[in-house]
Amino acid sequence: LLFGAGCFLSGRAKREFVRYRMANYRVFVGVSQIVLGLLLLLSSHSKYLLFLSSTSLAVMMAVALVVRIKIGDQLFKCLPAIFYLVVSGALVASVFI
Repeated sequence: LLFGAGCFLSGRAKREFVRYRMANYRVFVGVSQIVLGLLLLLSSHSKYLLFLSSTSLAVMMAVALVVRIKIGDQLFKCLPAIFYLVVSGALVASVFI
């Protein structure tokens, strides 16, 4: 939710999307992160919502990691995407446990 809100409120986030060469996708990413974060919060009663939201967030984080690698970011700058990819992946796996 915070990263999604940051897409609209943070000048740093706006500059980062320019650096990623994805400025046209900033609003879509922000709205998606907010909606998926809310769905994740509501998913405590629905494995379907948990699967949908965590899988979507995992895909977003995988794309974010690919973008960061493609633009030549060092490992340190990739760590948040890696961390959230692992967390989202664990949530996806929890649906099947």
